[in-house]
Amino acid sequence: MLQALVAAAIALLCLAGRAAAAGIEWNPEGWARRCDFSTEDIEVLDVLLINCPRYCAQKSGCTHYAFKIGNTEYGKHYGRCHLKAGPRAKSDAVFTSRASDVCGLLPGAAEVSECSAVSQHARLLTIVACAVVANPLVLSLLL
Repeated sequence: MLQALVAAAIALLCLAGRAAAAGIEWNPEGWARRCDFSTEDIEVLDVLLINCPRYCAQKSGCTHYAFKIGNTEYGKHYGRCHLKAGPRAKSDAVFTSRASDVCGLLPGAAEVSECSAVSQHARLLTIVACAVVANPLVLSLLL
């Protein structure tokens, strides 16, 4: 019973991540507009937008970033760069209404979704739950 509840909870998290990423259009360089990551910040810097990915690449542990336009007295591309660590995938991004919000993944590293970043004990349940979510036919048979 407990395993079934855990699998269901993980499946809902996977669905939420997929739904949250709906509407975000990623470019080939691995960044998008109108998005954010809900993961905790490891550092926040006041920088130009163009420098945010560079600071992430230089910061140990940084895997992704979010940028929000801040005080525009310094220019229209100046704001807060939120450096993030941990699991990251495009499906973990959250759609925002501000066209100036930007988020991105560091290039070259494999995407690791929150759906797959769980303890070793729950890994099999997570894989099964995400597989069910990814396959609508299997999901419809279970419901």
